[in-house]
This record gives sequence, C-alpha cells and structure tokens, in this order.
Amino acid sequence: MAYAPSHLCSSSGAVEVGGPEGYLSSVVTKETRCGSTENPWWVKVQPGQTITFSILDFGDIAQTDVCQVVAVIKEELETDPAVSRTVCAGKMREGHLYTSQGNMVEVRILQREDQGGGVSREDEDRQFLLHYKGNGRISIRRLMK
Repeated sequence: MAYAPSHLCSSSGAVEVGGPEGYLSSVVTKETRCGSTENPWWVKVQPGQTITFSILDFGDIAQTDVCQVVAVIKEELETDPAVSRTVCAGKMREGHLYTSQGNMVEVRILQREDQGGGVSREDEDRQFLLHYKGNGRISIRRLMK
C-alpha cells in the first residue's frame, strides 16, 4: 500500500510511488491528502514497462448510470495528447480500469469536497483501492557482429 508521511502532502506537489505493484487507498488519501488533487500520486515502473490499474470497491454497487467520479488516471504521452481515464464508484466490485502505454501515470483520488456540493454520510464513507502492477515487455534484438 502506498503510504507517504503526511508532511510530504501538507503542501502542493506530487508524490512518486514505484515498485512492481502496489495499492493506492482512498482512506490514505482522505487521512493524509497524499494522492489528492493537490498532491497526486505518480506511479512509475521500469522503462519499457506498462502499468495495469484495477479497482477493489468496498461500497454499494450503484443502481444508476450516473458516474460518481472517485479518481482520475492521467498519462502524458510524448507522441499523442494526454490520455485521461475517469474512475466511477459503484460500477463494479473489482475489475480492470486502464493499461498505460508508458511507464509513468498520474493518479488523483477525489474526495467529495473536491467535487463541490454537500457531503452525505454515504458519499463520505466510499472506500476503495486502486491496484497497480507493472507489466514487463520482452525486447528481442538481433546483435550485429
């Protein structure tokens, strides 16, 4: 589980996490503001790898098609415009969300106060984990003699 000391997230700035795989928690973001809109997580794996994201949602499954946005996964690409994937709560208990094209992705976990409006008890308690995992690529090259 990615967990940074709260002093790292007391002012604006990104927090980098790495390793072959791990979890980003909505509870950690709520408690420390690490991974928030002001202090996004930067997930970075080895060059040549991609990152797969999936969700473990502990809240109720929604009975509506309305998206309650709880996170945004954003990837800056050298050759294309940035790719952004919105994560909706209550759509699935667990499942695949996104596979990156590169080895570094920004993740912002949103709290209800980030979205404006009132906060209900149900919205306030939405808890989920985002699982990330680096996917190795095998590169085979012919060596010249």
